[in-house]
Amino acid sequence: MKNFIYTAFLFLFVAGCKPGIPSDIIQPDKMALVLHDIHIVDAYITTIPNIDTSRTMAAAYYSGIYKRYEIDSALYGKSMAYYSQHPKVLDGIYDKVTKGLTKQKNVLVKADSLVQAKAAKIVKAKFKADSVKRADSLKKLLHHNELNLRPTR
Repeated sequence: MKNFIYTAFLFLFVAGCKPGIPSDIIQPDKMALVLHDIHIVDAYITTIPNIDTSRTMAAAYYSGIYKRYEIDSALYGKSMAYYSQHPKVLDGIYDKVTKGLTKQKNVLVKADSLVQAKAAKIVKAKFKADSVKRADSLKKLLHHNELNLRPTR
C-alpha cells in the first residue's frame, strides 16, 4: 500500500511539472500585446515614403513599445526566437493578435461610418437649403418677368 501511495505521489508530481514558457521569455499574453502594437507600427511605417524617416520613426516607436511593456529589443528577439521554435504556442499568440486587430478595425470602421453619415447629413441639409434658395430666386425671377411682360396702360 505504501508503494502505491509513493507511486501515486510521484506520478502526480511528474504530471504537474509540465514544461512551460521559461521565465526569461516574454509570456504569451504579454507577447500578444507587444506583437499587436508592433504590427500597428509596422503598418504605419509602410505608409511613409522616405526610407530614412521611416527607419528613424520605427526605432522611436519600437523603443516606446519596449518601454511600455518593460522589455528591451534583446528580450523581444530572444522571445521571438523561442516562439518560432514552438509554433503551436506562437499560433495561439497570433490568434489573440488577430482578434485584437480585428476588434480595433471594427471600432475604426464604425467610427468612420458615423462620421461619414454625419457628413452626408450635413451635405444633404445644405443641398436642400440651396435648392430652396434656388427655387425662391427662380420664383422671384419669374415674378419679376411677369411684371415686366404685363401690358402697360
